[in-house]
Amino acid sequence: MAVQVTLEFTDAQWALVQEHYPHTSLGRDEVVPITSDSFATSLFNIVERLMVKCLKEELGTQAADGFNV
Repeated sequence: MAVQVTLEFTDAQWALVQEHYPHTSLGRDEVVPITSDSFATSLFNIVERLMVKCLKEELGTQAADGFNV
């Protein structure tokens, strides 16, 4: 089952996001306007990278602990 998370910004907050959140077009130097969909994808990717990092650290700790028997 998927979980959906909803964020709400005021108009002023969204204007700040659009003005200051870094967003480029597929690795190019071209800056494109951010949309709610591209922002959602960006946030998802950030959370995914953090979770992968945490899982790798946890596995590394378990491997080290497993050696100390």
